[in-house]
Amino acid sequence: MDAPNKVSRLQLFLSLPIDCLAALMGGTICLSLSPIFIRLSEYEIGPNATI
Repeated sequence: MDAPNKVSRLQLFLSLPIDCLAALMGGTICLSLSPIFIRLSEYEIGPNATI
């Protein structure tokens, strides 16, 4: 009785939109690194240009 349950879980995993999840994770990483990039740009071009 456990075999059909494993098959349905496998089909559910294979049907996940991996490209959408990758885009979501990439966007999250970029947004979390944005304060670091702003701090680095203040050293390069000055604080008045980044505000």
